[in-house]
Order: sequence, then structure tokens, then C-alpha cells
Amino acid sequence: GKMSGKNWTAGPWKSVGSLVYFANNEGGLRVRDTPEPQANAALIAAAPDLYEALDALLSSMTDEDGLLEHVQPVMDARAALSKARGEK
Repeated sequence: GKMSGKNWTAGPWKSVGSLVYFANNEGGLRVRDTPEPQANAALIAAAPDLYEALDALLSSMTDEDGLLEHVQPVMDARAALSKARGEK
């Protein structure tokens, strides 16, 4: 069925090898072992589309004066893309 809202496990999430570590969890959990497995799986499955959409949105923004580089949501979006690429 279709899910509404943010039903997935709250962040931050980080990956180490093939494990995903969820907030306040010292050990890696498989998605099926989380309290919200279907919502987490849906979010992970959407990640490539979300990445491409955010990257395209940022690329389409015109910023001749460089003002957007200091806007917090733009900085957060760039940081999220960097995190998705495995950059620090």
C-alpha cells in the first residue's frame, strides 16, 4: 500500500560497509529488523531518485551573485548529496 508521511526510522543514519547504522544504535541493523522495515526500505529504494532530483534542482538554480551558497537549505542539500557520495 501507499505510505504517507515520514514513517521511517529517524536519522541520522550512516553506512559502514554494507551495514546501515540507525540513530542511537551501536550495532548495524538489517532493514527487516528495524521497527519500521517497510518505510525504511521504501526510503532506501527511493534514494537514487531523491539524489538525482535534488542534484538536478540544485544544478538548475541560478546564483550569479553567489548568495544561495550561504542559504542553509542549499548548504544542507549540498551536504546531503556529498554524504550520499560517501564523501566526508
